[in-house]
This record gives sequence, structure tokens and C-alpha cells, in this order.
Amino acid sequence: MKTKERKGLILEKTGDKVIILTPDGEFVERSARLVKGEIGDEIYWNTPVRFGGIGRRLLLVAVAVLFFFLLPGIVSHFIWLPVNQEAVAFVSVDINPSIEIALNRQQKVISASAFNDDGRRLLEGLKLKGWVAEKAIAMIIQEAARAGFFQPDQENTVILGVSPGGAEQEWVEKVERKLRNTARQTVEEIQVDALVETVRLTSEDRAQARKLGLSPGKYAIFMEAVASGLKVTVEDMREKSVAHAIKEAGGKVGEVMRRAHWKKNFHRMINKKDTGHDNGASTEPEGFPPKSNYGTNDDLGQQNNLMGPYQTKPAAGKHVYSPGRGRPASPELEKVQKRRLKQRPPKFGSKQKVNHQ
Repeated sequence: MKTKERKGLILEKTGDKVIILTPDGEFVERSARLVKGEIGDEIYWNTPVRFGGIGRRLLLVAVAVLFFFLLPGIVSHFIWLPVNQEAVAFVSVDINPSIEIALNRQQKVISASAFNDDGRRLLEGLKLKGWVAEKAIAMIIQEAARAGFFQPDQENTVILGVSPGGAEQEWVEKVERKLRNTARQTVEEIQVDALVETVRLTSEDRAQARKLGLSPGKYAIFMEAVASGLKVTVEDMREKSVAHAIKEAGGKVGEVMRRAHWKKNFHRMINKKDTGHDNGASTEPEGFPPKSNYGTNDDLGQQNNLMGPYQTKPAAGKHVYSPGRGRPASPELEKVQKRRLKQRPPKFGSKQKVNHQ
């Protein structure tokens, strides 16, 4: 260990302590056992050299520089593993801005892109990368509200299209349910009147949507609208909001969204002609109620989580669908009920018609 020679005058001796004054005005306290001399004597002694002042600062700077150059390698090795950059699912968000986020296995956003100019403007004020999917969806809806894309005098919609990019079906379904709940909770918190629904698509659906220049969510609504006989074009869906395009074609927005929620394999639903119109009836998923069972009211099923899109504030005076109460029966169900009535035994004491031979 390096040492440094120091000198000073003995000012005071108290018990086993000696006070020494150095030439630069520093008072040094040393043990009396190590000091030989009397008050007023000049003495010399050696002290070990320590890093201090400029030396210590230089050491800290050197460590900081070394850490700065080593940090990227450490982070890339322990945190940003290749698997975290692999997209296993995609979620499109259609309000009128159309945006798509890519998710990794940890349900975090690894990229975000826009399908139209409104979407690009919205993304300019958002930093979605690194956030979990639920937080990202809430941020998009909140930013859309701040930008004025939800209007009180129009029918607002939030459509989430979830498609796999390598994830298992169970994983995708779990994410869909979480994002559906998040979107509904967010529109309630910011007090926006909007229909909220999710649609689940296949990777083939997403590829077909991109060929048409549509987001997966708009593609699902478009396919359902065409299958329902509505005269909607791809251009309508590209340039207009979902609500505007469907209403302009004479359709019920809530009903189309509700039915699209239950569909699978949109690209196989119908055989389209070159004109883009329906060439056949849509195929309902197993267990889905017939279309005739729901009447024509646009608000049917909007307040039921399983049967229709969620509406935060139903318009005053409009009928709200309640499953099992006042629900029109299908012709097949009416026939079954009539047969059962005919087979019932007569009540006790009632007159029964007898045919005499």
C-alpha cells in the first residue's frame, strides 16, 4: 500500500489523544502512542494513500463508462430474449382509427401499426411498445376519446379483432375475454356511449383482410354484413366507420356485431362473386340461435354479455333485450309446443270429447 508523508505542529495533548495542526490548516487527531514530542514540536508521520477528491471521481467515471458499454450486451442476453420478440397473436382495434398491435407470449406489445390516416395520427401520441395488452387497449380508447373520435350524436363502436400468430386457441380465447372486459370497463370509466364487441379470426382471415386493405376487425364485420345480404363494399369499410357503413347499407350495427362475435373462419363463410355481394346464406355456429328469434330491434342483445355487443348507455325509451322474457319463438319451437299441448292428458273434471263408433 502506498503511503504519504505528512507533517504538523503539536497543539494539544489530552490523555491518549494528540491534536496536530498541518500546514494547510487541517486539524488531525492521532493516538498519543504514535506521536513522540511535546506541544509546539514539529513532527512527521506517514499515512496510507486513499482514493479521494479527483482520484475517486475519476474511478467513478471509469466504472460508469465501462457499465455503459457492457449494459446493452447484458440486457440483450438476460432480458430481450428472441422469444419475447416473436408475435404469437394480433389484436386490431377499430373505432374509426384502425390500429393493430402484435403481442408476444407474455401478452406485451412488441409492435403497433395503423390501417388508416386516423390510426396513424392516433399512434403519434401513443407509446404502446412494452405495455401489456390490457393497458395498451385502454390507452388506445382513452386517446381516441381525447382526440374526439367518440361523438355523442352518432353511434360509436369499438371492435377488437383477435387473431393467432402461433399461439394456442386456449391462449387466444383467454386474451380475447380479458381485452373485451378491459374495453368495456374503459368506455364506462371515460363515460363514452359505445358498442363494444370482440371477433375472433383465424390466421387465414387476417391474411385475407390484409389483401383487401382492411383491419381484421372490419373484415369480420364486412363478411357478416355481406352474408346478411347488405350491399356493403370494401371501399365503404375502408373509408367509413363501421357504424356509418352498416347503417348506410340499411343494416343494424348491433345485430351485425353480435352475430360476427359468434362466427369462425370468416373467409369460408360465403362464396363471393366479383361484385362482392352475397352468393349464399351464412352458416351459423353450432348452438347459435336462428336469426328470426331476435326480431329487428337494433338494441336486442346489447346488454347481455353472451348474446350481444355491450352498450354503455342504452338510449332512453328503447327496448333492452332480456333473454327468456318476451322472446319470439321460432316456427320449429311453436310446432313442438303445439304437439305437446295435444298430448297432454285432460284436467280432472273437464269434459272430454268421445268418438262413438
